[in-house]
Amino acid sequence: MQKALMTALSISHIAAGRDHSLALMSDGEVWGWGAEGSGRINLPSLCSVAPSSSPIVVPATMPFARITAGYGTGYGITEDHRAYYWGASRAGLAGKTHVMATLAAEAVSDLPAVAQLAVSEFYGLARTLDGSVLSWGLTRGGPDSVRNQGLTPVGLPAPARHVAVGTGHALAITDDGLLAWGANGAGQLGVGHLADQREPVHVPLPADVPLRTAAAGASHSLAINCRGEVWAWGSNQHGQLGNSFARYSAKPLRVELDEAIVDIAAGMFFSVALGQSGRVYTWGWNGKGQLGRGTQGSDARPAAIPGLDDIAQIAVGQVHVLAATRHALFAWGDNESSQLGPNGQANRGPTRPGWSPAPVNLPI
Repeated sequence: MQKALMTALSISHIAAGRDHSLALMSDGEVWGWGAEGSGRINLPSLCSVAPSSSPIVVPATMPFARITAGYGTGYGITEDHRAYYWGASRAGLAGKTHVMATLAAEAVSDLPAVAQLAVSEFYGLARTLDGSVLSWGLTRGGPDSVRNQGLTPVGLPAPARHVAVGTGHALAITDDGLLAWGANGAGQLGVGHLADQREPVHVPLPADVPLRTAAAGASHSLAINCRGEVWAWGSNQHGQLGNSFARYSAKPLRVELDEAIVDIAAGMFFSVALGQSGRVYTWGWNGKGQLGRGTQGSDARPAAIPGLDDIAQIAVGQVHVLAATRHALFAWGDNESSQLGPNGQANRGPTRPGWSPAPVNLPI
């Protein structure tokens, strides 16, 4: 497979939002392409800027150490753990309930020093340096939620080591195990029933091996432990749990994969896993070619993407995927907002790059 050529700079981190993509370079600069959260705003109240496949530098006055992406926003965390955002936040930010939009990175002054941010369309979590978790956006507990009036502490029994958010539910890994809360209509909390939960509850996963990380999609959840074993639960209408057993599972099920997994990501109705070999595995819905197999056929069976090797990072948006080595970046899936970058093309046939990984050439 063709490699994307780069200079001495390397890719430190990647992130994918609803319909935009971000790449953090080793000099602390963030490049973005696609819509809103890439550093372009397309709101009626502002000067309209159409999505573009050409990456631009997100205007910022400081280098970033880590990035993440929300539904229409991008976020950067500096070395001293200050949080910044850009793009269009429909749920407000850090408790502000009005729509916020900015082309350049602005500080989130309400937050303390943060280690991680996780943001969906109407809900966000901030994990602080001491492991406490703050939420904003919709209150916890499903479709009858209302907006928070300020940052709200999430009551956890132990400090969090990782947090993840889906469309209406959230996950947190602590030393006591995995906790989940929020919407649960498809069993995405993994607690054995379909009732929404306003407060965090324990997910029954094997406790003999610590968890490495977790991911939350539209209505399903994933987790991997330090042995590289993957578990999945929630909606399974498109095979996003890695099997064809039932339309949903309210309890975690083991996903059978060919090797130990080091990272996972959850899209709208599909799942992606990174193996310790550097291969990328996908399964679930494939309506936009987001499984990266050159077709649009959905598949509940996890399979490695042919020709994509030595990958170090993965990131998943709503219906597109990014994968990176230190010096090459690839993208595939939905491209309606040019989120696949300069080489992306509309999904019009199995030979189009949108259905298979294609290199993203960053102008550096």
